[in-house]
Amino acid sequence: MEETLIELRVEISGGPHARYEHNFQTGGPQLAEVVYPAERLPGDLCAAQDTLTDAQSPLSALLLGNLSHAPDCLVWGRLLGMIERRAGQRRQRHLIAVAAGDPHFAGVNSVEELSDQRRNQVELFFRFGAAGQPVEVQWPGVTAAHALVHEARQAFRLAQAENRSAALTEPAWKPMRGAKQTAVPRETERHTAAEYAFYRLPYRFQKYIEEHLALNERILYGLHRPAMRSTLNHTFLRHRRLEEGVFVVGDQQVAQVVELMPPDRAGIRYGFVARGSVPERLEAVELHPLTADVLGLSVIWRASGGSEKLVWEFPMAQQAALEAALDLLGGWLPLPYDVRLRRGGPARTS
Repeated sequence: MEETLIELRVEISGGPHARYEHNFQTGGPQLAEVVYPAERLPGDLCAAQDTLTDAQSPLSALLLGNLSHAPDCLVWGRLLGMIERRAGQRRQRHLIAVAAGDPHFAGVNSVEELSDQRRNQVELFFRFGAAGQPVEVQWPGVTAAHALVHEARQAFRLAQAENRSAALTEPAWKPMRGAKQTAVPRETERHTAAEYAFYRLPYRFQKYIEEHLALNERILYGLHRPAMRSTLNHTFLRHRRLEEGVFVVGDQQVAQVVELMPPDRAGIRYGFVARGSVPERLEAVELHPLTADVLGLSVIWRASGGSEKLVWEFPMAQQAALEAALDLLGGWLPLPYDVRLRRGGPARTS
């Protein structure tokens, strides 16, 4: 069975039309104004819903009738055919339809059955305004219109399926590019401040974080640490260089992601090393100065086989940020007679 009906959304009204508003006292519509467009068109210019063209936009349609409809009005249209206009190498196709509930066109089933006057009005409208270029106008039949709608609907469904597939594989912690946190954080906020700050990281660290975190993880806190000299690891002659890294507090792990070495002139990334564990295994956490310029964040992890201590080094300038992280980590520390559920499995220290 051919698809003869298509839902149209009016974008530009072709003639005078009434605009209504909802009256909350009576519960019914109330006339707001009668609109007279500056230019009279042979019909209402519409967008065909649930269709997609090669230009990533809905199919365009001209809705014929003896009255016009307000913008954004939805109308079920019955296809009569389409018109195609060519200007140089450019080709535009527009569906021709009438309202399915319009009895005036009850006996009209194709553009060939329209009156000569109405066809001439439509043809003149599409010939006009082509920037002086010669325009060729053709009238493909209703069968071609059905095929075009079918193709555009299929393209729309495929695009929807691709979007759903992308959404399923997109990490829960990763906001859309360009998304911004509201000025006043709300309970309905989808992402944390640390997640919104993800795109402010150097690009290579964005890739490192994406490779390290699980799809269903959430970032609760993040701190970008610059490259620096270590106060704990050194030889007799010099202190070892600590490469640039990111300290991440998530709902599934607490870790520091440090790159192996800076990228070379060709921009090649050499990877990263991540050390940490799940937050439920925290036994103690402390922030203390190592030198006048360096702070140490000491973390002790407890497991059935014993405990392990890690000390992460940061510049003294990041003390305020580390204190905020310390407050967050304190929520996972064990309490006397603690019976909260603890996460099982091996510690993540790789």
